[in-house]
This record gives sequence, C-alpha cells and structure tokens, in this order.
Amino acid sequence: MPEPTTAGQLRDRLRAQAEAQRAAFAATPGLSADTYQKLADRAEALESALRAAGLSDDDLAPIADHRRTLRDVTRQLDGSASSSVPPPNSAVYAAAIEVTELTAIARSLKDASPVWREAIASHVRAGGSPGAERLALSLAAVLRGSSVKLNLDAAAPVTAFTIDLGGWAASFAFGSIGVDDASALSTSLQTDGRTGMVVMDAGAAVTRAEGGMIRAADDRTLITAVGQRLENLLVEKQPALAAAVNTDHAFAAVAHATIAGLNVASSRLVFCECWRVVNLCDLDDPRIPRVKRFIGAIESSSTAR
Repeated sequence: MPEPTTAGQLRDRLRAQAEAQRAAFAATPGLSADTYQKLADRAEALESALRAAGLSDDDLAPIADHRRTLRDVTRQLDGSASSSVPPPNSAVYAAAIEVTELTAIARSLKDASPVWREAIASHVRAGGSPGAERLALSLAAVLRGSSVKLNLDAAAPVTAFTIDLGGWAASFAFGSIGVDDASALSTSLQTDGRTGMVVMDAGAAVTRAEGGMIRAADDRTLITAVGQRLENLLVEKQPALAAAVNTDHAFAAVAHATIAGLNVASSRLVFCECWRVVNLCDLDDPRIPRVKRFIGAIESSSTAR
C-alpha cells in the first residue's frame, strides 16, 4: 500500500509540474506573452460584442473561461504568476482556436438580421462547441460579407441555410474531412432531396499531413501558406472524395482549417482561418461556372488573428 501523500509532497509535485509546464511554454517558438495577451484581449472584445447582442454572463461563461486561460498563460510567460500551475497546452490551444473562430463569426453581427443574430446567440448559449453548427456559422459568416446571397430560415437549424448561385439554390452538409464522412454527407443531401456541397473541417488533418509549424515573415504570407497546405490536402483527396459521393447531389467539397503559424518578424504565433473548395463533378458539368463563382467568394476570406 503506497505511503500517504503529505501536504509538503503534494506542494513539491505541483511546483515541479508548474516548472515543467513553464519550461514547455518557453521552448515553444513564438509563444510570447504578447501572443496570448492579444488573444486574451480579443476574447474580452468578443464577450463585449456578444453581450451587446443580448447574451448574459451565464451564456458567455465558456468564453470567459477561455479568456482566463489565455490571461493565465500571459502571466506565466511574463513571470507574474510563477507560483501557480499553468494550464495544459491542450486547453491553451483550444482557447486560441475557439476565440479565433468565434471572433470571425461575431464580426458578422454588424447590421445582422434578427434571425442571424439569434443563430449566433443560440450557438454560444449552447456552449459554442466545434462541430457541424460551428462550421455552418463560420461559413455563413464568410458568405454574408461576399457577393453570394445567403438564405437563412428562422424555423430551420442554421446548418440548413442555402445560398443563391445565379438563381440556383445550393445546400450544404457539414462534417469532418474524410472519404467515409463525405459519403455520409452526400447521402444526407440525397435523402433530403437537396443539391449542394459537403463542408468538412480539416484542421487536424492538415496538421497531421504536413509536419512542422509554418513560418513566414508576415501574417499575409502565413495565410497563403496555411491555405496552400489546406489546398494540397484537398487536391490529394479529391479523386477519393469524388468517387465517394453522388455528384448529382454533392458537386463540390469545401474544406476549413484554423491552425497556428509563426510570424518570424514579430516572433508571435498567429492563428489563421482558411477555406478552400474543390470541384467533385465532371469538368463539363453545367454547374462548374457556379462553383467557380463560389470559390471566388469564399477563398478571398481567409484571415489571420
């Protein structure tokens, strides 16, 4: 039977854990107090924007937790919280991704319709977890700022929104990138009698596919590099995706990724959100011009935070 742990032993273990975590933070390229101070400030601004949209402090609790995590890392890195145990890397990275994506969505609140405002508020109230609804909101937020007309029905879930491509309505099905997922998403479009695109989150797949953190001299170059990695993955998977779907119902695939890169000029991590689109139907398909129009509308929207 193990010896009971004394208060002193527990304190020593926690101190060693804190020192090891701080050493890991210090060894991470671009992980400066400035990186996470900016993200924490962005989380605070996000809370303010959503509060102005009618959300309560209880609704905003998950975002407040992310803000505190990011502030805690800032204090660890500048030495002002040397006696406390730092948050784990997974919590820090998750907070950065969440704040990046939700900030992009919240920017679309300006001049938004009541239906769109409620769609965002409902997502945040429910905890704002990544998944199909987050993907749908992220895509819709991008399209609201483009030339593509967005149709959102107050009586339907946000994942059921459609767009107008030259007088022709297109729908979406949302999931993760992969042949099996694409097949299931295509089937859902077919079952519902809809035609459109499969939308897949590819952040984890992009990170696995090409090792090493992206480094660039400025934010714009980072966005381009992240977008290129996403495009490489999508082009590689295109033949398998096209074979897995019924192209009568799923004529294109949309991929999304939010990942970190290093701005070597400022020595800080930058979280880039990118979109890429690949055609799944034959090149002589009459829908190709509409796909090209959609590609132009969405791929210009990639951002760095």
